[in-house]
Amino acid sequence: MKGQPSTEEDYEFVCYGGEDEAKRFGHNIRRRITMDVLPALRDAEGDLENWRRSPLRPLIEDAFKDINPSDLKEISETIKEATDKIVQFGEVQELEDTISSLFLDMSGPKQDINPRLGFSQTDPIIVAVPTGHGDAVRKLANLVNTVYCPNIREGRFFAVADAYEHWADVEEQEVIALLKEFQLPENNQGKKNKMG
Repeated sequence: MKGQPSTEEDYEFVCYGGEDEAKRFGHNIRRRITMDVLPALRDAEGDLENWRRSPLRPLIEDAFKDINPSDLKEISETIKEATDKIVQFGEVQELEDTISSLFLDMSGPKQDINPRLGFSQTDPIIVAVPTGHGDAVRKLANLVNTVYCPNIREGRFFAVADAYEHWADVEEQEVIALLKEFQLPENNQGKKNKMG
């Protein structure tokens, strides 16, 4: 190579044991080694702004674990009072209604969580579905903490049954019985989820 490296193709990696480059090993050993690869901060402002992928998150969570819970509760109540005042503005209520209506259109009335603007509560909103249209999954991802959808479909027409090799309709009562088996503890029911 002439000059300084300028592209990814100008580099190669070598794996070897200890400090002796003669002890090289290849893919057959490398694939058995567990590695955590941390991505580079390409967009520092965006990465720090998004709590879910912020590199500061583990540091802050570690620092907060030693703070007296009663002190945090007092601060939380003060923030809630300020938030309640902010959401009284007409413009904020209009935005809140728009978001709530959008979520209702995507989830349907039986899965509506009635989202409201404010500071996010500690309980995350997690949605897990076996399949979904890409547009709906992307919209939903902007409204909840995490979406698990292993089978994302694209295209103009979408039917849930198309994602399955064997499909059979299930009666509503059977679905309700299954959901009751996995019902949340009583102290988590009836909470209104907030978006922040």
